[in-house]
Amino acid sequence: MLQVTLTCALCLSSPAAGVEVDFDRDIAPLLIRRCLECHNDAGRSGGLRLTEARTLRQGGDGGPAVTADDAQSSLLLRRVLADEMPPPRNEIPQPLPEAEKAVLEQLALAGSPGPEARVLVPYE
Repeated sequence: MLQVTLTCALCLSSPAAGVEVDFDRDIAPLLIRRCLECHNDAGRSGGLRLTEARTLRQGGDGGPAVTADDAQSSLLLRRVLADEMPPPRNEIPQPLPEAEKAVLEQLALAGSPGPEARVLVPYE
């Protein structure tokens, strides 16, 4: 898979926390570490690829993963906040820590912006 260099920084405002969420620093590593094992170009669990901003918005079998105008209806956010994702591993629940949930909430609130040219690679 071609790794494309990011040409611009993406910063999202996090009014609740008073800090900025940066795509490269916060969102990309979280998606790579927690999601891409199952939701990559080769293994599309649920038909969902989280490797690009476009495919994240497009979604999978259940519809769009992130809904730009309504973060609370974003399927990705609902599944993560309900501790359904990531799925249990070896029968052990794997819920995300609150800080990581907050990062994904900012992603959903921003409508899943990300550098269109950026392709995330598992185990980057």
